[in-house]
Amino acid sequence: MEQTFLAPHLYAVTRPITEIPWKAQIDFLLAEVEAAIQSGVRWIQWRDKRPLSSLKARAVAKPLLELCKSLEAELVINDRLALAQEIGTHLHVGADTANLNKIRRQLLPYHFGVSCYQSIERAVQMYEQGAGYVSFGTCFPSATKPQAQFCSFEILQKALEKLPCSVVAIGGINQRNLHALIKLGIRSVAVCEGIWSGETSEKIALPGPDIVGIKIRCEAMIAEFEAAIPAAN
Repeated sequence: MEQTFLAPHLYAVTRPITEIPWKAQIDFLLAEVEAAIQSGVRWIQWRDKRPLSSLKARAVAKPLLELCKSLEAELVINDRLALAQEIGTHLHVGADTANLNKIRRQLLPYHFGVSCYQSIERAVQMYEQGAGYVSFGTCFPSATKPQAQFCSFEILQKALEKLPCSVVAIGGINQRNLHALIKLGIRSVAVCEGIWSGETSEKIALPGPDIVGIKIRCEAMIAEFEAAIPAAN
């Protein structure tokens, strides 16, 4: 199967902002995402597991997509097929892959990636069913998913050897531990708090986003990939 959706080195995953009013939440999110894209991030995944109404979800996703398009970045919607289809963008699929054929048909011409946790068998099946990338985790301790099972480096290594599509590592990744993944051969990481706060906690420094810190962290992680890859080839 031809690979058509190559994951970038740094793939930013958003976090819900809950401590402030709804409109301010959207503005906060857009400011964080803009800073990340301006620093070289090319993919943004909007992930918000709250049971938002369709109206509220649309109110976030539409301006987020407009921002991404204006800055030549790709938006991936987490687990909201109808929304991704409606606004015209990519999708990330979590645990529920029962209707993957339907997802692929309805999403065209856009792409989808799938969480594969610690299962290479699942990843192979997802790739064969059209997934543009597969993600494995949790790689390190993560407050975003504190109860998640860890994915060993051995599994990551086997995934890299077996799968022709992009293998994305996720979970607790930040500037301090990124090098170990790059050394292993990982060429794409999905990062949440390691971008927005620099740590693996969900503590948010209100009243505004850490724009300078976001740019520093994104640029540093992208630079580490770019410095390592020529030496590896």
